[in-house]
Amino acid sequence: MKKLLLIPVFLTAGVLMGAQAATLEGVTLPDTASVGGTTLTLNGMGLREVFFVDVYVGGLYLPSKATTPAAVMAEQGPYRVVMHMLHDVSHAQFADHWFDDLKANNRDDYARLEPQARQFVALFEDAKKGDEIVMDYVPGTGLSVTRDGKLVGSVSGDEFGRAVLNVYVGPHPPTEKLKKGMLGGNN
Repeated sequence: MKKLLLIPVFLTAGVLMGAQAATLEGVTLPDTASVGGTTLTLNGMGLREVFFVDVYVGGLYLPSKATTPAAVMAEQGPYRVVMHMLHDVSHAQFADHWFDDLKANNRDDYARLEPQARQFVALFEDAKKGDEIVMDYVPGTGLSVTRDGKLVGSVSGDEFGRAVLNVYVGPHPPTEKLKKGMLGGNN
């Protein structure tokens, strides 16, 4: 009889362990996500700050864990970046930061990618605390942006999708703290 009672306990524990999540600054992200039919793993979470203001918690999902920028950029599959807003951000603020970050991390390619960058930045309207912006990249399809679960738009091109990923793990990320967290380091 004791053996029969233990089976549901083990099954319940297994289900709960499979539904793990990570939390940073009160924001919880699931351990996995599905993008383009591929199951991705939460690589890490980081905090984006501007002048001591917590702006958003960023999460990076990849096909497999990667702890260095080179390993992240070597991934050829889809990825997901989640931005869970902790502070209000205007479209103008998004635009300034995206253009600066895309240029800083993709210097040699930016002139060629600028039309896509403008299309991408136009997808970022004013955001409020609590909004969740998700960027999903699928090779051969491009980068889609959703906000609070609703598709805002997309930008085609694998090169541009890779350029956005490089913003987070490149030589000049929005902040080192965000980069370290998305690479699986502690914040």
